[in-house]
Amino acid sequence: MHSIKSLLVAFLTSSMIVPPNFLELPNQSVLRLSQQRSTLDQLKGIFRPKRRPGSTRGPVCLITPGMRPKQMPFSDTPSVLSDRPLFVWRTPVARVQVQLAKNKQVVWNQILPEGTQRVVYQGQPLEAGKTYQVIAFGRQGDPLNVGEDAQFTLLSTDEREEMLQRLMALETDLDNQQKSAETIAIAKAIELSNSSLFSDAYQVLDALPQKSPQLTNFLANLPASICGKQYEAGSFRLPNTTN
Repeated sequence: MHSIKSLLVAFLTSSMIVPPNFLELPNQSVLRLSQQRSTLDQLKGIFRPKRRPGSTRGPVCLITPGMRPKQMPFSDTPSVLSDRPLFVWRTPVARVQVQLAKNKQVVWNQILPEGTQRVVYQGQPLEAGKTYQVIAFGRQGDPLNVGEDAQFTLLSTDEREEMLQRLMALETDLDNQQKSAETIAIAKAIELSNSSLFSDAYQVLDALPQKSPQLTNFLANLPASICGKQYEAGSFRLPNTTN
């Protein structure tokens, strides 16, 4: 009988039939990690913002806000949910200025510590439905980006309220299921990405105090994907226009 049982176990655990751990029940941490990876894979499939042409951007690349879906023309302005958005650049900037796109009225101006590549907007909450422009400045006081590529429009009041309620309901549901903070953040990022709010999706993920290696790697690879390889950390290379 013992011999038959041994043969049965060997047959069931054969790598030609099923994985070697087929007979082992995964514990909660393994299940959670598996679910987290599949959720992150889902996010990767959705989170594919359009790369902007480097030749129109100047020597700095603004990653957020302003990422846009692939189907959106560059002439259209992307939407943002947060009235206190996160600004992330591919290269360091010395000063940041936020102004209304329509009349150039400055709503926030901030000198930044040397080497700064990210800062959360600290001015008065931005107004729903209005379009803003982010201007980055170098150490010599020169503007590093020009044109309309650093513009974004805050969602209307109704659109913001609807999205915020959807995110709150999603978080409550997953929290009741005792999902991890990262799983909840990824689920919210998926919801935002499905509505083409890529900058807000990035901000939700970036705000996590602790991130898994998989999520950390995902976020670390985004700048090169969004900005292109000509934007290196701390340097700028003009695009090759001869090809």
